[in-house]
This record gives sequence, C-alpha cells and structure tokens, in this order.
Amino acid sequence: MAHGTEQTAVIVPVEAAEPLVGRFRAAYDPAAGWGVGAHVTVLFPFVPPDALDAAALADLAAAVASVPRFTATLTAARWFDERVLWLAPEPAEGFRALTAAVWARFPDYPPYGGNMPR
Repeated sequence: MAHGTEQTAVIVPVEAAEPLVGRFRAAYDPAAGWGVGAHVTVLFPFVPPDALDAAALADLAAAVASVPRFTATLTAARWFDERVLWLAPEPAEGFRALTAAVWARFPDYPPYGGNMPR
C-alpha cells in the first residue's frame, strides 16, 4: 500500500507457483509482504475498500460466473514497465475474458488504471 492508501484487486490465486516464485516475490513484490500469494491479476485497481459492499461482491460474482471455466499454464516471465515481473499465462484468453467481464461490470475501474501490460 503506497502512502497508507488502501486498494483492492481481483486476483486468481496460483498457490502452485508460490514455491517457484515466493523468494523473488518476497524480495521484490510489496504485495507479498501484505500476505498476497502468487496470483494472476484480473483487475487492478478495483473498487475502494469502503465501497466493496454486498452489491459490489454480487456484481463481481456474476461477472466471474459469466466466464466459462478454463485452464492455463504460466509459461514465461515478462516485464510490465521496468517494475513488475509477471508470469504469462498460456492460453491467455481465459484471463482476458475474466478481465473484460469484470471491467464491463465495473467500467470506472479500467485494468491497471488504463495501462495494460503487453
């Protein structure tokens, strides 16, 4: 959390990746220090904590449920800017569909503040 500002994110936990990336995350990822495990980010930033009520959670659940179940493999390490190392999922379409579905329900929160990773 930068400067005491709390933010939320929609993530898909990837517990199986933690043994592989945990030590790197501990050294370089502030979220690891907050107790956030290895994950794929679906939407960040998301609804502010004080607005994350039952209605928002129901809308989020409906958005997620609208995407068919899928499988993916984390296949390559890539950089977002020069600050964030991330693992690329293959195929990526399922995660893209999740992001699109959540963003469609929450249009005030574009992915990465409008700066999508490549």
